Order: sequence, then structure tokens, then C-alpha cells
Amino acid sequence: MQTALLSTVVALAIGISPALAEAPPAKPPAPAPDTKQEGARLSKDEAIRLAREELARLKVNAEKYNAPTATYYRKQKRWYVSFMGKKPMPGNHCSVSIDDETGKAKFAGGA
Repeated sequence: MQTALLSTVVALAIGISPALAEAPPAKPPAPAPDTKQEGARLSKDEAIRLAREELARLKVNAEKYNAPTATYYRKQKRWYVSFMGKKPMPGNHCSVSIDDETGKAKFAGGA
């Protein structure tokens, strides 16, 4: 009660509507929808899922990496999913290439 009254007094003192002073906090933006890149069969999320599966198959601990990034190369019809280590040090990264047509994953070192 006192907080609402104080908000109203402060709002009037600085010349804004009391309703603005009591506005609820804004909701965080919704995550971007998983969209397919132009010409790609797989979506970005599907490519990341396949890359994570490849790491698991090879018994590479995905928890030591930050969230992966995925880039689609239309001419090659291939996704490249990069995993950067949480601890910045040489070799603490890896990537997985995903054939967009077959979904076949290929690990590329650094792990």
C-alpha cells in the first residue's frame, strides 16, 4: 500500500501518469521461431539437434560448451554447428557439419 502511494506521489511530482509508475514489468521477448533458411531442408533447431546427437555418439561432453550456433551454407547444402568452450582456452571448441539433404553429421576436432 505504501509503495503504491509513494509511486503515485513520485509520478505526480515528476509529471507522469501514476498509471505508468505502477505498470507491471515488461515480459521478456518470446524466443524466435525455428525457421528454415532459404533452400534448406532442415531447420536451425534440427541441425543443432543432429549436431548434439553426434557429440553424444562420440561421447563428447556437450555441457562444457556454451549454446551452439548454426549457420547454413546454401551452395554447399550444409549446416555448420559451432560449439565454443565455456572456458576460453586453445582447442576448447568443436564443430559438426550436417549434410542438409541426408542429415549425416561429421565431427570436426578441437574437443
